[in-house]
Amino acid sequence: MMTVDPIQDLRNICLQILQSVNSNTLLEEETWDYNTLINNIDLPKQTREALRRSASQYLLYCQRKNKTYTTRKPLPAKAKLQLVETFSKKRYLTRCEKHQLAVQCGITTNQVQIWFANRRKRSKDLNNRD
Repeated sequence: MMTVDPIQDLRNICLQILQSVNSNTLLEEETWDYNTLINNIDLPKQTREALRRSASQYLLYCQRKNKTYTTRKPLPAKAKLQLVETFSKKRYLTRCEKHQLAVQCGITTNQVQIWFANRRKRSKDLNNRD
C-alpha cells in the first residue's frame, strides 16, 4: 500500500522484504535516511546496492510527480516589437547588447538570447524553403 510520503513507502517496502528474508527491528524505528536504512539491512551487498538504486529512482520519481509546472507566458507586445526592430538591424548581439535590450523590454537576457536564436532559425528555414 503506497502512501503520500515516499520515505514511508520505502520503509514499508523494506519491511516487506525483511519479513520474507529475516526479522530486523531497525526498520520498526523512525528512520528517515534511506541510505542508513538500507546499509543496516542484513542482505547481500549486491541486493543492498540494487535496493539503494531503486530507492533513489523511486524518490526522484515522487519528486518529479509532485512538481508544479508554470505555464508559458507570451512576451509582452512592446518587447516583441523591440526585438523585431533590433533583429532587423542586427542578427547577432553581444552580451552587453543582450543585457541592454532585456532591460528595455522588461524580460531576461536568456529570453532575448533564445528569441534571437529562434528567429535566426526561422529566417534560415524560410530562406531554404524558397
